[in-house]
Amino acid sequence: MSNLLPKHHRILEKGLMEFPPFGVDESGLKIRDVSGVTIRANVEYLEEIMDRARGPGAGADMVDRLVSLLNGRILDPTYHVTPDFLKNPWNSYSYEFACFLGEFCSDLSGDSQFQSKMARQKFLSSLVVALGRPFSIAKIYELFPHFGQKFAKDSLEFQVQSVTPGRAVLRMAFTDRVARQFGAYRNACASLVCDATKSALASAPERIHGQLPAAVKDCSCMADGSLFCEWELTWEAEDTGFLSRVASRRAQRLRNGRPEDRLIQEQLKELESRHEQLREAYLDQQLATVELRRRLRDVEALSRRIEELNVGLEEKVKERTAELERVNQELQAANQRLKELDQLKNSFVSIASHELRTPMTSIKGYVDNLLEGIAGALTAKQTTYLSRIRHNADRLTRLIADLLDLSKIESGQVPLHPGPLPLPELVTEVVDSLQPLAKQKGLTLQTTPLDEKAVLQADRDKLTQVLTNLIQNAIKFTDPGGTVTVESATKGQGFVYLSVADTGCGIPPEEVGKVFDKFFRGSQSAPQTPGAGLGLAIAKSLVERHGGEIWVESHPGQGSRFSFTVPTSGDTTS
Repeated sequence: MSNLLPKHHRILEKGLMEFPPFGVDESGLKIRDVSGVTIRANVEYLEEIMDRARGPGAGADMVDRLVSLLNGRILDPTYHVTPDFLKNPWNSYSYEFACFLGEFCSDLSGDSQFQSKMARQKFLSSLVVALGRPFSIAKIYELFPHFGQKFAKDSLEFQVQSVTPGRAVLRMAFTDRVARQFGAYRNACASLVCDATKSALASAPERIHGQLPAAVKDCSCMADGSLFCEWELTWEAEDTGFLSRVASRRAQRLRNGRPEDRLIQEQLKELESRHEQLREAYLDQQLATVELRRRLRDVEALSRRIEELNVGLEEKVKERTAELERVNQELQAANQRLKELDQLKNSFVSIASHELRTPMTSIKGYVDNLLEGIAGALTAKQTTYLSRIRHNADRLTRLIADLLDLSKIESGQVPLHPGPLPLPELVTEVVDSLQPLAKQKGLTLQTTPLDEKAVLQADRDKLTQVLTNLIQNAIKFTDPGGTVTVESATKGQGFVYLSVADTGCGIPPEEVGKVFDKFFRGSQSAPQTPGAGLGLAIAKSLVERHGGEIWVESHPGQGSRFSFTVPTSGDTTS
């Protein structure tokens, strides 16, 4: 690979780890590149040499530093490790993680030969030593691929080129999957793995049979660009001593197929099977640990977010509460001011209207005298002018009367004198009084059948004024040939419903909500149409003084229906 860096560029230059250190890889497969036995060997050896060099406790502190360095290179806290986690021999790790750990151990120990020394002392466990003693050194090297898969399952490829008494040629290569983890730093990682592996192989004669370590000759190395590492190991060939005789007798027994030897073989197979089962169980436990950590991290993050939101929410609630209190106080003050202004307005209207009534009465009197000729004969033009003055004086007088009525009603100065009022009597009286006005305009003024037993509890004069205003309004806005209808019905318990419907021009939707406002004149009102826009406002005030409601329903071009409710007398039987 042309993009590989020289072996002095270590994987630590990479920064953060790219691959999960344990659990499952990006394909969903369990990570088992490196056995936990290998990782524990590194950690324990670092702890031991630090204790020897600096005194008790120094090793534990150095392992803590190692853990901190490793976690600093793992972006996802879910995969952060602890000293106890690293010392668990049943865990499994990625080769990227193992190389980071190996480089950190070398740096922390200050020994560039850390991997070689550690592997010579720690890689061959007591169990491996015990299992290997019945075998010759040559046989042990023949089993190199078998034992290699125990510590680096499916991540390294092991081959035996040749084995003779006193000499073995062994080979090791990375799988493509592991090489991809190393990336451009494959050469440095290969040097790290190669040093540890050949040192462990060289220690076999010494650790298992108490002989001198094997001599190792590098034939090729991946750190120098080769596709594999190949070593030639030589050792002192077994003599005819005790160990040779033991191995020879054991081999003879195996050939003879003695039952106890077959039992031993079966037990060894069972032991290996149990070993794999335990390793699988711990792999599953690692996966569960990762998932639990991830969920715990999510819960903690959510909890922190909720706490932040709660703090922010409490502050916002306080701010909004204070703001609402301030606005409420301002609204109360504004409302009080409006009430005062409304009272001043009502007082002004009442006083002004009252003061205007006397001079208007005087003006009308003088105009009437002039028109009757008391002051002398009038020309035609003078008569026209005086007639106009009288017409406008009458209009102003009506306006003054309406203003006074409305002012008194809103200020509560108009007392109500409610009493039993038969519904047919009220409606018939008002309709009959307005028939001449309807006929004069060419309209039909009618009533639907009335409930003869319905008795209202109302002020006769004030309710007559309400119904009169509504009918006059309907007549005013209905073209000749149209119809104005008065209807009634009982509405629930204790109320009677009255309505005045016409076939007039109707009210635009945007004006429906304004018709009961003081001085409002709709867009359908012609300039010459009499009225100051107070009739409906007076009607609304009087109905509400009785405890009823008033509303309008209208569609342009289809007429309008003004309806209101009035309480009934206790004598109502309908």
